[in-house]
Amino acid sequence: MTKTVNIEEVHNSIQSMIALTKNGDEVLLEENGQPVARIIPVKENTLEQEFLAWETASDEDLLKFEEELAGNK
Repeated sequence: MTKTVNIEEVHNSIQSMIALTKNGDEVLLEENGQPVARIIPVKENTLEQEFLAWETASDEDLLKFEEELAGNK
């Protein structure tokens, strides 16, 4: 879930925004109604999570990944 926050609120509530990210939420920061930044939770992937990501990836996603790798060589 993403929460949108005006940049002025950041000065007053950074600790509560960090608490939201610890619970897995994202916080979208806005200035004058325009998005300027995003605070996202840091997720450390375990080997099992990495395996599951590959296991559930579609053929199309894997093909895109291979094409990206080929372009970076």
